[in-house]
Amino acid sequence: MYSKLSNSASILPSTTTTTTASSSTISSSSAAAARKYQHRIQHILLKLKQHFIKRYKLITFIILIIFIIFNSIIETHIQISFYNRKQLTQLLPPHPPNLSRKCFTEEFISNPFKSNQNSFPSSPAYNLTLGSLSLHPKVLTLSPGFNLPHHEDCYRFANTIPLKPTPNMILSVTPTYYHLYWRSDLAPISDRQIITLKSLLATQDFSKSKSPNKNGYHQLNSQIILWTNPSTRSLENDQLLAPLLYRFKDRLSLKIIDLNSLSKSTPLENHHLLNTIFDKKAWLDGDLIRILLLWHYGGFWIDMDNLILRDLKVLTEHEWVVQWDCYDKPYEPLNGHIIHFQKQSPYLCEMMSIIVPDPFEIDHFSSSNSKSKQDDWDAQVLVKLNGLFSIHLHNQWHKQFPKNGWVYRLYINHWNQIID
Repeated sequence: MYSKLSNSASILPSTTTTTTASSSTISSSSAAAARKYQHRIQHILLKLKQHFIKRYKLITFIILIIFIIFNSIIETHIQISFYNRKQLTQLLPPHPPNLSRKCFTEEFISNPFKSNQNSFPSSPAYNLTLGSLSLHPKVLTLSPGFNLPHHEDCYRFANTIPLKPTPNMILSVTPTYYHLYWRSDLAPISDRQIITLKSLLATQDFSKSKSPNKNGYHQLNSQIILWTNPSTRSLENDQLLAPLLYRFKDRLSLKIIDLNSLSKSTPLENHHLLNTIFDKKAWLDGDLIRILLLWHYGGFWIDMDNLILRDLKVLTEHEWVVQWDCYDKPYEPLNGHIIHFQKQSPYLCEMMSIIVPDPFEIDHFSSSNSKSKQDDWDAQVLVKLNGLFSIHLHNQWHKQFPKNGWVYRLYINHWNQIID
């Protein structure tokens, strides 16, 4: 009995070994199958990737060919602007200011001399029957009446305006004033500002008027006035400006701004804005001063970041504010770096009437900048420049004109020859 049990016990390990071997064989087969399946999946994915890459390259090539053909046939104009929604409420208030109902009255315009000259808005200087605002038809039309979407249209339209006033234009017999403003407490006078003054001295008509004034003196047809704030009287002795002031003292003068005097008999008289208007960038005071100066003197306001290329006297039949560029901005169509108004114009009257209850503020969001219109130098650029009246440099005071650049070659060297 003992031996049978021993034999049975000796058989059991053999059976266990056989079972383990079979399990190992099955596990190896499963692992091999899994690896084969994984390899097949990777192979399929690789094939799909290669297929999509080939198709992607083909689609990209087709799109590129279509774009080249489309661009050779079609001219595309795209201009994108971004506007701060909060700032739009200032540009387009829900309740826009009403007109004063007095600036364009018949008493103000048709019979100005019947009004009390010391009361606003009576304006004996703004007379429709005399001077440049005659009721006679205008010779020139400065606005085509529709937008100019093509980038060549503006240049072609500017070239239709003659270089000088024509004999049949009815222009003012008084001198044309060109007002500029600079604060040396913010930045000293540099070559950039001197070049702006030279561009005016070289391009405007400074001949003597044909009709003498009440003193029998034949005045110059143009006068340039550089205005500055009271804290910058040192401009008189500025090493760059003083030679021009001395040499061209009959046509270029330096004057100090007196807001209290300029605002007398206007809605802005004794306004609190007059004492707080001088900001750190001369934006607020510059906006107010241009309105007051044109109200008292008439003529042109020109920002100091302009280069004047042509005689502006040909544009004095109309009152106008320059726009940003040829594209119509949906919210800010006007720029105002060059403005022309007659003395005591009702348009200026309306501006001051609006400022009193709602003083303007600085728009810190730079949403309007015509620097988006940039042209590479080519043979057509010179043709385009021939019709332009000015080049607006959009501040950028720290940038100087390259001595061998086109601005020097086409303009500054020529102005220096005339001035010097």
